[in-house]
Amino acid sequence: MSIVGPRPDLPYSVEKYKAWHHERLRALPGITGPWQVNGRCQVSFDDMVRADVEYVRDQSLSLDLKIMFLTIPLLCLREAPRERQAGQNQMTGTACARFGVMSIPSRLIGR
Repeated sequence: MSIVGPRPDLPYSVEKYKAWHHERLRALPGITGPWQVNGRCQVSFDDMVRADVEYVRDQSLSLDLKIMFLTIPLLCLREAPRERQAGQNQMTGTACARFGVMSIPSRLIGR
């Protein structure tokens, strides 16, 4: 595991990946990553994977430092967990519904 990288996924979820989703697995999983600082609960699972794939392709020390820097205020300013929608398809729902995490106010990430 790394400090920055795509968030790890559960093996049963990886089995359901589309072919292009597997590219996100080329990098070590991280504690924080592009999804955490770029929309988090406001993005779909596919959009989260796109951000991870872009990170894998453009990975650099400067990008890692930027993501770490952007993560710090998000750790301090979290909102309460959102309720999961009953019966929501985890592969097509929001990434937050899939991972069961807290949302970040969009005003903090500039969206």
